[in-house]
Amino acid sequence: GPLVSAQAGGLGVVSLAMEPGDPIASSAPVQWAIGALEQALAAAGYATERTLARKSRKSDIAIFVCGSATPMALAALKQAGASVPVEPESLALLETTIAGQRTILACGADARGLMYALLDLADRVRHSPRTALKIAGPIVERPANPVRSIMRQFISELYDKPWFYDREMWPQYFAMLAAQRFNRFNLSFGLGYDLLQEIDDFYCVFLYPFLLAVPGYDVRATNLSDAERDRNLETLRFIGEQAVAHGIEFQLGIWMHGYELHNRPKAKYLIEGLTPATHAAYCRGAITAVLQAVPTISSVTFRIHGESGVAEGSYNFWKTVFDGVARCGRKVEIDLHAKGS
Repeated sequence: GPLVSAQAGGLGVVSLAMEPGDPIASSAPVQWAIGALEQALAAAGYATERTLARKSRKSDIAIFVCGSATPMALAALKQAGASVPVEPESLALLETTIAGQRTILACGADARGLMYALLDLADRVRHSPRTALKIAGPIVERPANPVRSIMRQFISELYDKPWFYDREMWPQYFAMLAAQRFNRFNLSFGLGYDLLQEIDDFYCVFLYPFLLAVPGYDVRATNLSDAERDRNLETLRFIGEQAVAHGIEFQLGIWMHGYELHNRPKAKYLIEGLTPATHAAYCRGAITAVLQAVPTISSVTFRIHGESGVAEGSYNFWKTVFDGVARCGRKVEIDLHAKGS
């Protein structure tokens, strides 16, 4: 079947060529996409090899992987009469001849654009292996929307812990999102509740104590071991690393900043060691610590109206929390959800 034909190179030999000094082609998302394209080609019955762009090859066809501003890309685009991809995430695919070799040029204005070009080729190979490497005319694409985001919510300890901890799932999940050209992933906690009443499942609703201990504060969630807390933080770090490796921004959603449960004496997890006097300062230190521990987080969502567990008009509280973002040592986007007065 496919394995035998792939080993034999039944549909031909494809060279994947790039210049070693090209920072776009050598980026992590592009290198992952090259691997995805190699897997698709092998499954379809092609043999593949990686080589330098200017090295002589004996393959049936070459795929030249590069940034759109490289001399070879500019020359091929000009010869084809195609516009040069310059906008963020834009890409081009075209068939040309380089050094007498039939070549597909896959180029992008940045790493994400080039990744999309390669994933597009992989998709073509999977669905039409014998004609996928024949491109009738230049294809130049630009994104219509700069942000294409999808959210996943952690709401239930029972139902959400399995996928949260599943390290085999996350690379496949982000590969799917990248192939569909999502460029942002929002992982949100605490959105399942509007108010802190009648809640039994408080796991990760007030997020910080479920991730780490904040220096200077003896705040913790009852019945949560240090080992599980540390595992949660390490899992969050792993998810962020996987997102970025697949060319996707990682956005953390923190929808609940209230910590006192009402009318729920049977709740398994309660927050100890926190008072109204220390609440804002603790949250400031906690968000700084989370952003420093998970450097792949590029954006944070805060719900800032009354359903956040913090009363309307608590401007000093939010000013203090925002200061915690500013203290993390890098630029982080803040996404605010507000309503009411």
